[in-house]
Parts: sequence; C-alpha cells; structure tokens
Amino acid sequence: MEQLKKDKVCFYCYGCNKLETDFRGVNRCKNFVSAVADYQEKIREELKKK
Repeated sequence: MEQLKKDKVCFYCYGCNKLETDFRGVNRCKNFVSAVADYQEKIREELKKK
C-alpha cells in the first residue's frame, strides 16, 4: 500500500476500512474522526508547500 500524503484528510484520521485497499486518500469525508487537534492548519501548511 502506498503511504498516505500529509495533504489528505485521511492522514489525520483514525482510519476506516478503505485504507486496507489501494487507497490514496480524500480531502472530504463524512465519516472523518480527527486524530489530531489542529489537523486543518496542518493540511493548509502542506498545501501551501506545493
């Protein structure tokens, strides 16, 4: 499985069954469960780097 990139919301989530397959991550998810308190700021920082 390919490593999730930090600019995807899945990197900061506790996870779901989608991660077991070849899954690259999404930017929006209705079942998101935050694993990091300030994940929105961290995603914005990663997107600015691009």
